[in-house]
Order: sequence, then structure tokens, then C-alpha cells
Amino acid sequence: TACCSKNSGESVSMTSVCHEEAWKWARDGIYDLAELAKIHGITLALEVLRRDESNLVYNLPTLSQMLDELKHDSVGGMIDTIPMALAGERPADYLQALGERLVHVHFIDGAPRGHLAWGDGILDMQGYLEEFSRYHYKGYLSLEITDGRYYMDPTQSVRQSVNALYKVLK
Repeated sequence: TACCSKNSGESVSMTSVCHEEAWKWARDGIYDLAELAKIHGITLALEVLRRDESNLVYNLPTLSQMLDELKHDSVGGMIDTIPMALAGERPADYLQALGERLVHVHFIDGAPRGHLAWGDGILDMQGYLEEFSRYHYKGYLSLEITDGRYYMDPTQSVRQSVNALYKVLK
């Protein structure tokens, strides 16, 4: 079973106390990184992960909470469209809640899982782009195409995604 060390030699089952400790360690570590980023003029992007990848920052409420507690100009929020879709969220939710604190988006298709080339999944590219436009999003969009089916010819997956983007943006 998973456990956290309470004192040397003493352990407890994974509980909210362990979650609170993990949250504090993550927050403090991110803050330290943000201080270093500030020195170098860099903005860090804190990415929402899937619920099975993280028990800390896995949806908009947990991202908002972490950013609110950090209160640091060198850390912004980041959407990955896969965890966003799995959490039942949309770009507009993030844009309304975070505004200019949203600094980066991994803009990929999924079914809804997977990091797929646009057109190989079921996500709403056009709707997502309309939401980014409606809220005047000025941050970055990047393709994060990592599914194994593209390993032998990664250029084709990028080309497919760019062509899909051009069709929607015309």
C-alpha cells in the first residue's frame, strides 16, 4: 500500500494528510523554480495532467488552486486538451477562470485519450479554436503528438495536423 512517512520509522496510509504534504512539497518546489525562472525572464507553464497521472493538478479547480497559492508572475497555467476533455472541461472554462494566466496549450486530438494528430480523434478542434479566439487568447498552441502509431513517420502526423488547422482557420 502507498504510504507517507509521518516520523522516522512511522508511516500512515495514503490520506488527506499525505495529499496535503505532497501538495505543499509540489507548491514549494514550483515556487523555487519560479524564482529561478524570474531571474532568467522565463514563464513556467504548469500543465494539467490526467487524473491517473497526478493526484495534485488534474483539472481546472486544482490548477487554479495551485496558481492562486503560488501567487507568482513567473508561473502560468497550461492546458493539455486530452486531460481537459477527460475532465469534461473546455478551453472557455480555463480562459474564463485564468484569463492571461493561461500561457500555453498542448493542442492535440484524442479519442478522447491519446495524443493524436488532428483528424485521428474526436475532439472539437473548430469549437476549441473559436473559444480561444472569443477570449482573445494570446499564449502558445503547440502540437504534442506522441502516440506510437506515428513513430515511424512523425512528419506525416504534423503535416496532417497543420493541414487540418489550415482548413479550420480559412
